[in-house]
Amino acid sequence: ILRYRGTIRKQDRYSRIDTVIDGVEIRKGDPIALWNGSASRDPAVVDRPDEFDITRHPNRHLAFGSGIHMCIGNALARVEMRVLFKHLLERTREIPETRGADSYESLKKRCAGCSQKIFGRADRSLMDIGAFKGVRFAELGGPEVLQVQEVSLDEPGEGEVLLKVLGIGMTQGDVMYRRGTYLEQPELPSGLGTEICGEVLAVGPGVKGLQAGDRVSSISSFSINRYPIYGEYALLPEFSLIKTPAGFSDVEGAGFSLAFVPMYLLLAYEAQLRANEWLVLNAAAATTSLAACQLAKRMNANVVGVVRNPDKVEALKSQGFDHVLLWSEAIAEEVKEITGGGANVVLDPVLGDECAVLGDMAAYRARIVHYGALAGPVAMHSIYNLAPKFLTVKGFTIYGYSGSQVMDLARDDDAMKQAQSFIEEGAAAGQLSPLIAGTFPLNEIVIAHRELENGSHVGKLVVVPE
Repeated sequence: ILRYRGTIRKQDRYSRIDTVIDGVEIRKGDPIALWNGSASRDPAVVDRPDEFDITRHPNRHLAFGSGIHMCIGNALARVEMRVLFKHLLERTREIPETRGADSYESLKKRCAGCSQKIFGRADRSLMDIGAFKGVRFAELGGPEVLQVQEVSLDEPGEGEVLLKVLGIGMTQGDVMYRRGTYLEQPELPSGLGTEICGEVLAVGPGVKGLQAGDRVSSISSFSINRYPIYGEYALLPEFSLIKTPAGFSDVEGAGFSLAFVPMYLLLAYEAQLRANEWLVLNAAAATTSLAACQLAKRMNANVVGVVRNPDKVEALKSQGFDHVLLWSEAIAEEVKEITGGGANVVLDPVLGDECAVLGDMAAYRARIVHYGALAGPVAMHSIYNLAPKFLTVKGFTIYGYSGSQVMDLARDDDAMKQAQSFIEEGAAAGQLSPLIAGTFPLNEIVIAHRELENGSHVGKLVVVPE
């Protein structure tokens, strides 16, 4: 169907096709030249393409013009590139793959890229995207409010990227958003989602760092109301995407960005964890805690995990923790005994009435950072810990670094690049990888959210659209 015979110049390629496009007969073996814009050096071609007679040109197979023509043998065909590409895609889908031939998926990526270069914008028609499956809810509540529906997308606008969703990482933020207790309130009916891994299908004007075929993961710096991502396809702004580490699978790519990136920023910038210090991770089975443990070990720190479910203690012992403790009335004394006086850094996604115990287990000038609210939005600390120990207590969200459309916060590019570099290097060295607890198909989204809420799992739960 499509085989390259050789390159004339940078963007000119000869191909052979046996088909008919828009009434122009293409015989088997006819050479075809496809080109982009000003490939021809002939002034007559560039300046007056509509008056140029291909049959009188010394190289009648030369393609020329404004980027929407092609030359087929002796005939000049007025066929838009996007029409040709879509036709090739449809024909290639029907042909079994053979050695040396373009597969349907690789040709699809190439056509998307060509369309972007020629027209300066994404061409959704190349992606075969009409209605597709997405998750929506029309009322606040439990998992049962989620419904899989037929939805659609606009084509990418300025700074936007069209993605085929390869995996959806479910987070406690999704639960809070669905129940109406998140930082952003849903505008019903609403979609949801903050973390995915996807393949770039096309990009809108102004996108500079991504192209068709790239694999990316999302950071929750976008408005969920504006960009719902639970579905087979998604549209996201470029600033909310980072490259997925090459060594991660698609499922792992859907489960790392909202654990490893914020935990690196928290440990390196906010808590300023140093080598040989003691880190205590409350709710150690949380995906953020698992990521923080791996990151801290790569920073040469010591890590103690604390859980409330005895069934999770043994499961966590193989995840890199130096010690795993079960929460009890004696937990503060146990931590002080293990660490030789108390923890230097405590990370907590729980809050609630037991926060004072975190101060009990903290060392002099320790840093306590709250980044979640599993037990409610209020933290209870005692001044008798804070003052004598000179403790630092602070809150954290990734938005201070990733930026946020909802909170109108700017992105810290230097910090984000540092986080990506640290994670990519750790992933390449085999030191960093998300623990996947299980996967679900998209049509089992209610079951998946029930599992997410019951908290019996250790690791990340991921929805796979296909």
